Amino acid sequence: MSRFVTVPNGDYTVKVQDNGTIRLDTGPGIGEVRITGDLIVEGETTTVNTTNLDIEDNIIVLNKGETGAGVGEGTSGIQIDRGTLDDAQIIFDESLEYVNPNAPAVQSFGTFVLKDTAGNYLGLRAPSIQTGGSELFLETNAQPVRIVGSATAYGNNIVGVDEALANVAYVDGAISQTLTDLQIRKINDGNTQVEVTDAGDGTLLSRVDFMMDSSIIATYYPDRIELNDLRISGQTISGTVSNGDIILDAPGAGTVKINDVLQITETPGTDDPITDPVAPNDGVKIYAKPEGVGNTGLYFVNTNNTNDELISKNRALLYGYLL
Repeated sequence: MSRFVTVPNGDYTVKVQDNGTIRLDTGPGIGEVRITGDLIVEGETTTVNTTNLDIEDNIIVLNKGETGAGVGEGTSGIQIDRGTLDDAQIIFDESLEYVNPNAPAVQSFGTFVLKDTAGNYLGLRAPSIQTGGSELFLETNAQPVRIVGSATAYGNNIVGVDEALANVAYVDGAISQTLTDLQIRKINDGNTQVEVTDAGDGTLLSRVDFMMDSSIIATYYPDRIELNDLRISGQTISGTVSNGDIILDAPGAGTVKINDVLQITETPGTDDPITDPVAPNDGVKIYAKPEGVGNTGLYFVNTNNTNDELISKNRALLYGYLL
């Protein structure tokens, strides 16, 4: 039989002895205790022993009644009992500094923390992080951001994924493979460059060209080197310009020294059909051709166009006796 207590013109109070207990007992079955108005608990601790807790409100307010700037106790959050392990906590910590991404980015305080009651930080598992259109800051105090697991496998899996974050293994592998596959045939800066050409491109001769200020100053071939107007082939130094001079010059008081036997081949020379060279504009030209009355085969021609053979010692003595 139901019982009703109605107090139409006042409040209703149930009072027991100090530190007593008021129990609403619905019996051994599954009963209900319904409160049609608001429930205000003025004690220090509220304990709910239930298997399922359903809350209709979409926002749970913690630290209600705070009057200061921020959480006066420093932290506020939810603690999860983990049995024999340290309890887990989702804490809002007012003391932790972070970068507020709202332009301009500034340092702010107050950060959510996942940790256990022993102070160990806990991980977060989520397939996506949405920043709301702002930048994403990762503050690691100068420590690296690691993608754990097999670094090589991760690097292989991001090939062709333009949005993927590259790890060191991927970058090192990509650079190594690129340098292996890449054939760089030209290095240039403005009008200065070094270019490599292989005979396989149809030019018939491999070479390396060095260009400075739009002019080729040196070319390396398999059998010779051409530096400006000089050609070095094996042990031979020659000119590349027909009728051009090759000059050995020791500046100042220096001299041109030859530390071995000097051999002058007979005229005519290479690409030069003239047996006796033309007179120089300055100094003396010395050359060799079959010997004449001077018995040396060493001749000269000077700026006055005087052309004669240097005489040997024996022939000079003979002429001296005769004269």
